Amino acid sequence: MADKGFSSVAWEEHWLQAHGAVVAATPQKSAKRAWPEHACRWAAGKRQVIEGVIWQLKDQFSLECHHAKTLGGLLARLAAKVAAYTCGQVLNWRLGRSLRHLADLLV
Repeated sequence: MADKGFSSVAWEEHWLQAHGAVVAATPQKSAKRAWPEHACRWAAGKRQVIEGVIWQLKDQFSLECHHAKTLGGLLARLAAKVAAYTCGQVLNWRLGRSLRHLADLLV
């Protein structure tokens, strides 16, 4: 899922050719290839989940303040934070709680 700014045939071809990835980006409502309303609502729901995960990684795991000095250090810190986030979700799942309520695990 990508922002509307990436919703063009050129971007979709770039991501597919360069990275082998299929990118879904809701086109502008005025575009010739605009999606039906129900598809836009579906995509908005998925993007909301993605934005929530990004917010949690930035806010609760201080993703923006990583203090890494090298690319290797950045990747190691990013991997550790994503792993911690995933462990929190697994714990919440096993406890029967909402997956993204990570702050509840701290108290």
